[in-house]
Amino acid sequence: MEQRSDEWFEARRGRITASKIDFRVKRWECNVNGHAPVYIFAASRGKAFAECWRRYTSAYDCTFKRFIQIARVGRASEHHLPHFGDPITVGGEPAFYVGYAGGNSIHFARPGSDDVSLTHELDAVLPWETTETTDANLSERRCLAQKGQNITDKTKRKALFQGVVHGNRE
Repeated sequence: MEQRSDEWFEARRGRITASKIDFRVKRWECNVNGHAPVYIFAASRGKAFAECWRRYTSAYDCTFKRFIQIARVGRASEHHLPHFGDPITVGGEPAFYVGYAGGNSIHFARPGSDDVSLTHELDAVLPWETTETTDANLSERRCLAQKGQNITDKTKRKALFQGVVHGNRE
């Protein structure tokens, strides 16, 4: 059985102490000739390449050998992804925030894992959120997340949301 550290037990009790070292997922950009770039979350370039090939072959008939000739995979910038890799709690267990997934979902990765999973926003505790998440403000958060903004002041967030929804943007 896997030996678990004291850090893991602290995180399990609700204190997020998971180390950034346990976050293995990176963002990769996959370019295939004639197509727009696709962004993939994986632990290594090889895993990103394989995932890109799997996605490509779901639409096109292509061998892996041919795919290697027409595709390029490299590290993508993560600077515009707010809170990428920040520790969170999902279902009472430690995890790392990967990004907004659309709808009411977020992408997350468990410590030491290569897998990126989905969860509903209400199942995750995001430390940078200052207000209680309810169904009433999910559409507000979703709208702001699509614009890549993370506003913690409730009044500013409300004003921006009103402007975005009703077309009153400055």
